[in-house]
Amino acid sequence: MSDNYWKESRIHFSNIFDTINDVYKISNSITRYIENLDKMYKNLLNYKTNDKNLLYFGLNTFYFQIRFLQSQYEDSKRQFVFLLNHFYADYYKLYKLIKYHVESGSDEKLKIKIDLELTFPIYDDLSPYTQYKESDIVALHEYIINILETIDNENVEFAKTNSINELQNNHQNGIPIANFIHGLSHEQSIMEEYINLYKHYLEFFKNFYNDECMTYKHKLETLFENIKDHAPLDNNPLLKKICKTDNCSHGIYLNTVFCELHYKLNKKSTNDNINIKERVTIELNETKPEATDELNETKSEATGELNETKSEATIELKVKDITNAIELKEKEASIELKEKTASIELKEKTAAIELKEKTAAIELKEKEAAIELKEKEAAIELKEKEAAIELKEKTAKDKAAKDKAAKKK
Repeated sequence: MSDNYWKESRIHFSNIFDTINDVYKISNSITRYIENLDKMYKNLLNYKTNDKNLLYFGLNTFYFQIRFLQSQYEDSKRQFVFLLNHFYADYYKLYKLIKYHVESGSDEKLKIKIDLELTFPIYDDLSPYTQYKESDIVALHEYIINILETIDNENVEFAKTNSINELQNNHQNGIPIANFIHGLSHEQSIMEEYINLYKHYLEFFKNFYNDECMTYKHKLETLFENIKDHAPLDNNPLLKKICKTDNCSHGIYLNTVFCELHYKLNKKSTNDNINIKERVTIELNETKPEATDELNETKSEATGELNETKSEATIELKVKDITNAIELKEKEASIELKEKTASIELKEKTAAIELKEKTAAIELKEKEAAIELKEKEAAIELKEKEAAIELKEKTAKDKAAKDKAAKKK
């Protein structure tokens, strides 16, 4: 396999992260857009009115729309986190598989070149929403490519130093090395098949995650367009702008581009010879009574908003407490599941050991019974042989006695 393939693999992998970075940019734009909607809502809360209840009631639907759009975005973001989690999972499991094959079948020189001591964050199947660092995913992919590139180069070098054709010529000349040639050819074929197999895995992952990231990017763009269509901000007069005068922290509503004070100053004729300090003094004197009334009103409004903020903060705190409690329960459940799994594995191992011991005991009894049976059969054969010998001896004695009796007659 040529070096160009490994270079192209790195480029295609980086293209996936280009798409991921585009997703992050769109996400940041959506976040800023929703923040601007929230600012608009808060600006509307500052409108002067004699009945705050009517104000809050009138803005309640707008507040819901902001939260609803935000929830749509949060749900979409959670899906992307799930996708990136599995993105790391697939490459991590491929890395473990390659490492296993290298450790179990490669020579020591190749193991030293590959550096099997390098480790990465362990993937946890029980935590599908864990976010792994982009640098870890990139480093993991680079490590996999380096391993496969090293094995590929070793295979090419192996083919060069072990010419099958030259060995085949020696075999044809009468040297009996056919088994040796087949062994080398088989080893080279296995290495090539491993490389092709891992190449297929990488191609599949590249195409799958590139397509999924592009699909999510288009979905997010569609969501952003939907948000802008339902809650447009362009040229919206309700947005609170910043005064164009340098170092002015006052904000205004509607169509002016200056705060109230600087708007009045800039509205005066440019031919006015009064300097800026004098004009500011005049305007400040004019606005003092109004500012006092507005200050009192602002205080009462701020008190009401403070109470509302406290209640909202209390609710948010309770939600956080509930969320933390749920996360804690999930972690406890995960730990409990791991402990149960370990307990089941221990029981299975114990049962396996007991089964082996019982099997060994049965085999031992069977062997002892077989030995005992053989001993009994041997004893019976021995007795039969002794009886046969006794019968022969008795027959011989009877014959001898008859012979003697016959001679005497």
